[in-house]
Amino acid sequence: MRIQAKIIHPDGVGGVSSEDRLITTRAALEAALEDLCAYNAAYLTLQPRLPDIYATSIYYKSEPPGEENWLTYPVLLAIGFGDCEDLACARVAKLRQQGERKAKPYLYNKGSLWHVMLKRQDGTVEDPSAALGMNAV
Repeated sequence: MRIQAKIIHPDGVGGVSSEDRLITTRAALEAALEDLCAYNAAYLTLQPRLPDIYATSIYYKSEPPGEENWLTYPVLLAIGFGDCEDLACARVAKLRQQGERKAKPYLYNKGSLWHVMLKRQDGTVEDPSAALGMNAV
């Protein structure tokens, strides 16, 4: 595994900034996803009335091959689309805000393909990407 992720977040002065992170193991991927969830949760603490992604016009859109931009909640809301880790981590943060403290990112792996969904507190798996248009005709 070799994922060069670029985590994109507001810079505090009206623009965006990014942080590059090289991910080479499943444990590092899980930790990076949790970091994205934690950032989103912190942002929701500052802006608690932000809507859940399902209550917006946000939709799933895959990234071009070779790009791996991880969008934080405010960036996702601003541009209106994201791929699997963006959507799953935003949804996990919102669920935690609503009391589901054990909600967490859930990884699916098939060969070299990784897909991020989420596991809810009751153990059910939810796929925001599918719910927001992935594989839609």
